[in-house]
Amino acid sequence: MTTGQDDAVNALLPDKNLLASRNVDAEQFVADACGIYGLCDIQDIEAALSSSQPPKKSESLRAITFEDDIEKYFDITKYYYALDNEYAIVDDTTGEMVGFVCTTGRVDMPAGRESGGIPFAEASRHLSAAGSVATILRNPEKTM
Repeated sequence: MTTGQDDAVNALLPDKNLLASRNVDAEQFVADACGIYGLCDIQDIEAALSSSQPPKKSESLRAITFEDDIEKYFDITKYYYALDNEYAIVDDTTGEMVGFVCTTGRVDMPAGRESGGIPFAEASRHLSAAGSVATILRNPEKTM
């Protein structure tokens, strides 16, 4: 921690109600405030807390593809994968992946007696693939 961060921790420690009621560790709070929002000393934190505007958080979309970003970590064929227009939502401050969005345009199974645009079993397949991809993208330690 920097001197500014140490000062921020020391300033927050006496206020037991602020931190203890929320089960928050002062050092972790200051480290997160610095890493995520760039608030790295007590003046920055006090200014942000007294301001009516929350710190700005910026996110952007990063296009991903099955072949480049997913296939080597996910044991599924492209045919069954069936997700299109995949994007990772990336926090511009930290570079961390915070979300995943995609579409599916192909419905292979007949609806049978189900009503709606997509059968339940097929929706489940697409949702499980999307959840697996989000997990793969979020995990910093990728192994094959």
